[in-house]
Amino acid sequence: MLASENKTVVREYRESKGAKIPIGTLYDVEIGRRSLKANKAKKMADFLEVPIEKLFRPTYYRAIPITD
Repeated sequence: MLASENKTVVREYRESKGAKIPIGTLYDVEIGRRSLKANKAKKMADFLEVPIEKLFRPTYYRAIPITD
């Protein structure tokens, strides 16, 4: 698989901003191999000046109901 086939919206925005972010973990996020915690995803979206919804799929946390 070519690197260009692994492009994501995250990578496009990061490259367009010229961000100098270390490649390790960020690369895994860019190709969709790894996710970020909500606070880190928000920081990345803020840095790139785009809505978080444009970069990441939403995650919902629901309480587990107690059943007797």
